[in-house]
Amino acid sequence: MKPIFKLNCIPKNSFYFFVLLFMASSTFAMFAQDYNELGLKELEVLERHYNKELSYCKFEFYLKKIEKGKSRYSLASISDKNLKSIMEIAPNDEVFRKEWKDAVKQFSDFEDKNSPEIKLHRKNYRIRFNAKVERDAYYEKYWRLSKELKREKFEEYTRYHNNFDSKLNEMWLNRGWYLLNFYKSKDLLFPVNCIHWEDYEGIEYEEKYIELTEKIKIVNKKMEQLR
Repeated sequence: MKPIFKLNCIPKNSFYFFVLLFMASSTFAMFAQDYNELGLKELEVLERHYNKELSYCKFEFYLKKIEKGKSRYSLASISDKNLKSIMEIAPNDEVFRKEWKDAVKQFSDFEDKNSPEIKLHRKNYRIRFNAKVERDAYYEKYWRLSKELKREKFEEYTRYHNNFDSKLNEMWLNRGWYLLNFYKSKDLLFPVNCIHWEDYEGIEYEEKYIELTEKIKIVNKKMEQLR
């Protein structure tokens, strides 16, 4: 059953989306004509090229979202050992890590100085807790104490916290951009599934994304006709 089209379900920026499609339609028609004479192998090469460009487009879109303040969680939680090893050799990674660690220490020192309860509670921290229950209990109490300190020393707390959060963002963005450029330099398809799909939401309204997806559709259609 086809979904019912409802005007009030269209996103606010969908008008821009339709304008982009309208403006691009003539370009795509010309593109389709330009590749009428290509053979199957040539079209397969073209398809791989556009898919790689699309993968770069997606990850770049995500990195720009982080720059605008969106969550870096997907990037920071990448578990693939190969991807992690590439990011860790990003230029100036040691500098970014040091700046972040220094900012964390400043925040921790501020907490210890102004909250004896937090300072005492840190003694319960373990790099590896025996069980998830222990870990959850530790952080539940820590966050409660931290929130209390924030209420008491809001301006100082916010300044120190935002500083280390900003430094952490800079470190991960440096790694992320290096990872993207690494895949581009090797002409490899970027593994977009390493990032949660929710973090790509909104890309469907980007001009470059629209252009690439439409080109891929045209190439795939021509390949099907030749098979």
